[in-house]
Amino acid sequence: MISENVTNELSLEELRELIPQLQKITKKYKRSEQVQKSLFDISELASSINELSSLYPAIHEIISDFMPAKSFFVAFYEEENELID
Repeated sequence: MISENVTNELSLEELRELIPQLQKITKKYKRSEQVQKSLFDISELASSINELSSLYPAIHEIISDFMPAKSFFVAFYEEENELID
């Protein structure tokens, strides 16, 4: 909320100071949107795939958009048995 002693118009200098903050917020929002879409894609995949062996490469492809590494593993952790599959 704007305090009473601040005018409705921002100066050019104030607007220039806001640009980096707005860019940071925009980047963060886009990243969140990408993560949400990827989680949705993984959910869709999990409910539509017939063979588990097809699931891993598809998940790997989705996750690779978020990681700078070219090589990584996708695994499931079973907490009860402390197993990595």
